[in-house]
Amino acid sequence: MKKSAEIEALLRAIDLAVIVQADVPALARYDIRTFVRHAPCPKCGGHDRFNFRLGSDGIGRVYCTHCAPLGLDAIGYVMWRDGVDFKTAKSILSGVTIITPLPQPAKSAEVIEHSPSSTWQTKARAFVDGCAEYLWTPGGVAALDYLRQRCLTDETIRAWHIGYNPKRRQASGPAWGLAKSAVASAAIGITIPRFILGELWAVNVRRMNPDGTPYAGSDKYICVSGSRMGLLGADDLKTDGACFVFGGDFDAILARQHAPEQVACVTFGGEGRTVSQPWLNMLSHVESLYICLDNDNAGDQGAAKWVVLPEARRVRVPLPYKDLTEYAQAGGDVSRWITDQLSAEMAGTGLIITTDSE
Repeated sequence: MKKSAEIEALLRAIDLAVIVQADVPALARYDIRTFVRHAPCPKCGGHDRFNFRLGSDGIGRVYCTHCAPLGLDAIGYVMWRDGVDFKTAKSILSGVTIITPLPQPAKSAEVIEHSPSSTWQTKARAFVDGCAEYLWTPGGVAALDYLRQRCLTDETIRAWHIGYNPKRRQASGPAWGLAKSAVASAAIGITIPRFILGELWAVNVRRMNPDGTPYAGSDKYICVSGSRMGLLGADDLKTDGACFVFGGDFDAILARQHAPEQVACVTFGGEGRTVSQPWLNMLSHVESLYICLDNDNAGDQGAAKWVVLPEARRVRVPLPYKDLTEYAQAGGDVSRWITDQLSAEMAGTGLIITTDSE
């Protein structure tokens, strides 16, 4: 069932990682918001069944491979943990003491995001290559149709090395350069690798059901274990160009398919991210920055995080469409829309932007 805007806002405000770390001491010493750590499940035990993940929608969820394989958001977690109903769990989580993060040690220096280890990248590249090949086999037909329905051309799909993973996979964490107790896992779905400056930072997975139909849960996107969600499309950032920022991978890829060469199209894969280094420095040199997150409350909240960059300004696809893909699927001219945003920026400068059709 689709959550209301009020519930989604509450779930984004709650720092579920703090609650989980208080409940599961084995996770208390780790930064589980940015790096997946596994521990015994507080309900069913085991050794490494339980973990926390922050979704690309900005909502934290806990997973147990035995009793919560699809994930539980904060409300679901409290219902599961305490045996209470939805209303009671929501009331518990509305308390200020619950959603206030626990004190963290002061940082001596700014933390700069970096790519995963070379061991992880080697394993992930092999996985990505295999998925990219599988997409074009009979087993990948449903996934390929889904991508085409999202208005992506075959040329774009191949250029971005998009693939399909037909079954859930698990492997030893250490074999992937992860912690000794970790388990590397990949969900069934469409794989979207995130290459930045020649390195593989992440593999995002648009989850699909075993029969090839799109997974419809709230956590539709989940990364391969050990991924670092850097800025997709960062390689195209240029000091003399423009940049469009989108909420999701497919919107950014679709925009890049239609954008002029000097225009970058980027995404963090979600709307809840705060812009940090090295992305902040890379983006600060862009002349014009267009923030095109979804036409909803989450998109508006996410756009507010970009005020740290003075060049940023909010732009929207025409209503009633939620995002660029919906606009394209309805017959919207993506190339024209991009050109219109660039033209509006140049209004009054005396410069004229033309399209191939003019």
